Amino acid sequence: MKNLIPLTAIAALVASGISSAQTPAYSAPIGYVTQDLVPNTFNLVGLSLHGSPLVTGDFEAGSGNDLVDDELSFAPTPGRTYVLEILDGSIAGTVQALAAASFSGTTITTPDDLVSMGLATGAKYAVRLAPTLEEIFGVDSDSVLARSLNSNTADIVWLMDGMGGFNKYFVHVSGEFRISGTATAAPNVSVIYSDGLLVQKRGVASSLVLTGQVKTDGTNSVASQGFNLVSVVAPAGLTLFTSGLDDDLAPSLNFNTADIVWLPTGTGTYTKYYRHVTGNWRDVSDSGTNMTVDVPLPSAIWIQRRSATPANISIDVPSSFDNL
Repeated sequence: MKNLIPLTAIAALVASGISSAQTPAYSAPIGYVTQDLVPNTFNLVGLSLHGSPLVTGDFEAGSGNDLVDDELSFAPTPGRTYVLEILDGSIAGTVQALAAASFSGTTITTPDDLVSMGLATGAKYAVRLAPTLEEIFGVDSDSVLARSLNSNTADIVWLMDGMGGFNKYFVHVSGEFRISGTATAAPNVSVIYSDGLLVQKRGVASSLVLTGQVKTDGTNSVASQGFNLVSVVAPAGLTLFTSGLDDDLAPSLNFNTADIVWLPTGTGTYTKYYRHVTGNWRDVSDSGTNMTVDVPLPSAIWIQRRSATPANISIDVPSSFDNL
């Protein structure tokens, strides 16, 4: 069994600037983080630790949605969802959700035309397995979520459906996820790590413990008009000022027309921030003052996009992660 280290300890080690006379070789650290789920409110949850890559390589050729790695040899599990991440080049951080049928021989077929987006020959990539709700929360009697005969009294997991709404799931007392409202069985629903979750906690407080690998590079998401629930992929150390959001969100003279970042307080309320045209972050509650004190980012945030034109949102990781 691997020894797991809390990510707060890893962050402290990196910040301490430990050095060596030799140049070390690093593998991504494995650890765990704990997210507290508060009852009688909606909890924002992000997947800030990740499974190890199942496939890594680089693309020798690409045409439209078909990308070719001459050395690819991978047998995906039918019915599972995978996440392709581009690791370098002009669209580094881009992720794509892939069904098992997306892999055929040495070709990966993506939902979007990555070549037209700027993917270049030789770009490196990684493929991870997308975790399911069962793998994240569990379904047994000791599940993180309160189980029930129906969704009226159970804890509810809300997943964005990509069309501005949500799909909602609960754990039935039989030990399976079901669709909220209809109680139809919904096994093996996958979660893409760039997407945040909402957990509507009705029962007693509980803690979600995530284990996995630290991602040492940023991730891109698309923010459409309205509210977008986005996962912050770094497990520790990322802040509003260092997130990279200032390059992607629309600034304005006032918060009524600017894109807004909503950060949960843990009590069901939010603090809201926007980028002023001067280039400074401002708190909506004190919109006449430039912020001088940075604020940490939780595992997931809301991004309120004003424009009907989607924005590519790049969320960085702390610069100290370069040493992990």
